[in-house]
Amino acid sequence: MQEWIKNELENQVMGDLRLNKRLGFLLDTLSVEPSKSIPCANDTWAETFAAYRFFDNDKVNFNSIMSGHKAASLNRIQQESVVLIPQDTTFLNFATDSHSKEMGTLRVKDANQQLLHASIAITPSRVNLGVIEGSMWQRPENKTGNSRNTKPISEKESQRWIDHFATACDVQAASPDTTIVSIADREGDIHEWFQYAENIHENSRASYIIRAKANRTIALDDDET
Repeated sequence: MQEWIKNELENQVMGDLRLNKRLGFLLDTLSVEPSKSIPCANDTWAETFAAYRFFDNDKVNFNSIMSGHKAASLNRIQQESVVLIPQDTTFLNFATDSHSKEMGTLRVKDANQQLLHASIAITPSRVNLGVIEGSMWQRPENKTGNSRNTKPISEKESQRWIDHFATACDVQAASPDTTIVSIADREGDIHEWFQYAENIHENSRASYIIRAKANRTIALDDDET
């Protein structure tokens, strides 16, 4: 097994040491040529079957797979003086042919779209230290329409920006000698973020940079704006 994999899985938590071992084997196998499928990356059918059985295990999920990597990333973060943690959303589209449109090669496709919101840690010199948080979800088939205007932030997708900033604050609390800066684009420019930040103790509050989506009126001295 490659040395970097041993370091990455040192604090892996999956509820079963055999799963930890299998994850290490999969990382070792799949990282050689990441573009290969599981059957092509493994030399034997037994190894391929073991890989699919691993992913089918109830204890194997996004958080359990990422647990060791998050711990290793935190250790790398604590070695730096300044760490930037940008967050953003990626759309993952998995399309399959459902049936032919009887027009030559044109076909109707069924789409399976999932959203992944990730926060990564990087140094100012652009060295990637790892993923510190990830959230995955699917949107409901029926559109919510204007009902979102009456929902609290906790029931909206926008909550993800605050949740990931909260994770950045946890990293800051665990890394007192490192300046943590959470970064978001215009979607993160929501009033609830600023409210949340004001209620976090300064010793554990991460700094943040948010791209503004609206002009602001700023209060100056002598009642000027």
